[in-house]
Amino acid sequence: MTRTRYFLAGLLLALGVGAAAQTLMPVPEGLGETGDILYFRDANNLDNLDAVATGSVLSSAGASTAPAWSSTPTLTDLTITGNIVRTGQERVACGGYSKVGATAGWSVGGGAVDTGLRGTVAAQGAFPQAATLVVPCFGLKVGDTITGFEVVGQVESAGNTVLVDADLRVHEAAAADVSDISLATITQVSAVADQVLAETATVSTVVTDSMSFYVLLTGTAMTSTDIALQGVNITVTEN
Repeated sequence: MTRTRYFLAGLLLALGVGAAAQTLMPVPEGLGETGDILYFRDANNLDNLDAVATGSVLSSAGASTAPAWSSTPTLTDLTITGNIVRTGQERVACGGYSKVGATAGWSVGGGAVDTGLRGTVAAQGAFPQAATLVVPCFGLKVGDTITGFEVVGQVESAGNTVLVDADLRVHEAAAADVSDISLATITQVSAVADQVLAETATVSTVVTDSMSFYVLLTGTAMTSTDIALQGVNITVTEN
């Protein structure tokens, strides 16, 4: 069967009537607004689907049912050959595999100062100067862009000073040797009273398959103070 095609407001409608022809029809005044979509309400009548705010897609509601906009469509299968970009995704790089660094002072895996603090994985009551802790970062995917990191934990002090530094670093394979490079730092978080650790730093680094990441924590504290580290969060843009 041949079809006559009418071009209405930029939408090509295939109508199964008459012989083959190409006909332009003006849009009736008041039929719709810019961005609206025309559809068949039934076999003989058109209707108008109003445009909506950004963030919605046109979703099928089934045979013989008008389509609708949806911001949360349900799909059976989806195949994408390009990239999906999701910004502001946060990875929890748990400190459960932390390792005491070159300067002793941290206690990993539980101890007197972190008993009862659920999820705490490293703490120490009276640091020597600049005690170090190495926290590996897991859960990153090749192609992700690291945009920031955050140290999560708590400091207790009855008035003496506590200092915390954090350095996000990357090991990268190279022919000459594996490099060890600082990407971003949180410098001299100072506390003289109980407080939550939630400081952040920004960075822009694309993850490759030759990279591994860790955070180097440095703690300096006086008597009657402690630092309870829960972990490190990494913020990424997924590609």
